[in-house]
Parts: sequence; C-alpha cells; structure tokens
Amino acid sequence: MKCQACGRTNPKNASSCLGCGASLSAAAATQPPPSSTTQPAPPYTEPAAPTTVSGPASFWQRLVAYLIDSALLGVLSYLVTTVALSLTLGP
Repeated sequence: MKCQACGRTNPKNASSCLGCGASLSAAAATQPPPSSTTQPAPPYTEPAAPTTVSGPASFWQRLVAYLIDSALLGVLSYLVTTVALSLTLGP
C-alpha cells in the first residue's frame, strides 16, 4: 500500500506509514495527495558578458610599483637587521 503523504510503499497489513507515520486507513487512501506548493523555476537568463581586462601596466605604473616595493623592503630589512643586531650584541 502506498502512502498518500510521502509516497513510500508499505506492507498491505500496515495501519500507518513506516516512513512518515501517516494513517494508511481506507479513508486516508481515498484522499488525494496534498497539492504541491512549489513554484516553477525562473526562466533562464544569459550570464553577463565578462569585463575586459586592460593590457600590461605602463612604464610609469611599473616604476612607481618598483619604488614602493623597494621602500617597503628597505624598511623591513632595516627593522630585521636592527632587531637581530640588538639581540646578538646586547644593549
């Protein structure tokens, strides 16, 4: 006997569904299954076109990036050297 609530197949002598526990009486078997409240899927839309990527950086952009990197590495190198020397030589 098929459960009207969940659709599980149960033994013929079962009084309730083994899956969901709903009653499998003759009255329950004659009732139509509950209507589905799911909504249809939205229509398919094409994905947006990818954005264009600009070409390689110009000379000036690369020069500025190099100067910033050099300054940051110089400061970091100074700090590491100062800490290492102060730990090695003491105050």
